[in-house]
Amino acid sequence: MTDSCTRCVSAVILNYHDNENTLRLVNNLQACEVIDSVCVVDHSDEGGLTGKEEIFGLDRVLFKKEDNIGYSRGNNSGILAVESQYGLPEFFLISNPDVEVDCRSIISCIHFLDEHPKFALVAPRMLRADGSFHDLTGWRTRTVRGDLAYSSGILARLLGMRKEAYPIDYWNSLPFVQVDCAAGALFLIRAREFRSCGYFDPYPFLFYEEDILGEKLRHMNLGEAILTNCTYQHLEGVSSHVSLKKYLNMQHSRLYFHRIYRHASFGSMLVLYLATALGTIECILKLLLRRGKT
Repeated sequence: MTDSCTRCVSAVILNYHDNENTLRLVNNLQACEVIDSVCVVDHSDEGGLTGKEEIFGLDRVLFKKEDNIGYSRGNNSGILAVESQYGLPEFFLISNPDVEVDCRSIISCIHFLDEHPKFALVAPRMLRADGSFHDLTGWRTRTVRGDLAYSSGILARLLGMRKEAYPIDYWNSLPFVQVDCAAGALFLIRAREFRSCGYFDPYPFLFYEEDILGEKLRHMNLGEAILTNCTYQHLEGVSSHVSLKKYLNMQHSRLYFHRIYRHASFGSMLVLYLATALGTIECILKLLLRRGKT
């Protein structure tokens, strides 16, 4: 293992059947002078990138093949691979493959964390694929009431959605804004603080990882921020279809977040479980109706 970098960024990218975007992002990051190494964790069932490293001729790029163990455990695996191979960097850049970010935005994030020691995590403002600003670049701490709406289509219509979103004018007031939780599509985080909080909680499979990380950092009296004067684009290139399994994974993570990290009361958890039962019935009915049409 080499000595720890004194001034470097290691990027971790989780690839799930998105080779084209993954390679594009790896090449872009390698051209950025502050990126010291890249680890691609390959969760593709078949046809992934692992084993083809020599074809690409990439320097200081690790490819790690694993079964699909989810966002949290997959990223943790990449982080530990970087530590083992190159030592602990100064920063980790956690990124989806389907993003476009320039080196200037990454450098702006580094400068921000240098100048603001009370923040451990920062991200540029997120754009949609069409170039418009995304309203969920970052969000407020999720509440039981807000998550009831996400648990059921009926409850969504009764209670309203996106209660966690900041108002539009919040993003236009200052060069940076503090958020309770930054989107997990791309962010820069200090490696030592990340390691101190235990990296990502390995329990959630695909949902609420960012929310849990926000809670863990907050318990360390550290904040998260979004830079409003630089951006990255989230292309959302690979979408996973809605299924009962996906819904149940989401609800398991949602219930875990409120029980373990928000210490929700018995009554609040009971209501969330009932909403999950309602949402499960809705999901099954939708699947049955879809099959009936085919």
